[in-house]
Amino acid sequence: MLAQSTIPVPGGGRQDHPDARAPVNQHVASSVASLLAVGLGGYGVAMTTPAARLAASEFLLLTTYRRDGRPVPTAVFVVPLDAGLGVWTIDGSAKVRRIRADARVTLAECDRVGTPLTADLIEGQARLLDGDGTLRIEAAIQHKYNLNAEQLKGIVRRIGGDREAVGIAIDVS
Repeated sequence: MLAQSTIPVPGGGRQDHPDARAPVNQHVASSVASLLAVGLGGYGVAMTTPAARLAASEFLLLTTYRRDGRPVPTAVFVVPLDAGLGVWTIDGSAKVRRIRADARVTLAECDRVGTPLTADLIEGQARLLDGDGTLRIEAAIQHKYNLNAEQLKGIVRRIGGDREAVGIAIDVS
């Protein structure tokens, strides 16, 4: 059972937050169910497109490629971004270096530890975003995963130390 979540409130105290009590997968499942009810993705993309199906998943298995062609899969948060997908990582990470060298990526739905949930693989092209694009993805991730800005900054500090986050746009073929 998950522990009850709290959020900071003015004055330094903490307050129970009713929306934070549900696990992320329940929050995502209810969001996906409401999107399916109207037949549209988060940005008006039909749910039948590969990008919309991947954006509706809880996690995305993003596979980038080393210079010698070997694949490197990583589980990441995913959000819809225009007609494609948006993901988020730490600037200067190996994933970012691989994308700079080879924009080709392979995508699949996965669980939080990167175990694929389907055999369907989707090809895509990744590009690194500027500061405004990164902020747009961070806001979408906060909304989809029910995180506040401090929780997202905590994730950055835990996995990247003092490095900044960078958004990645993925065009799905």
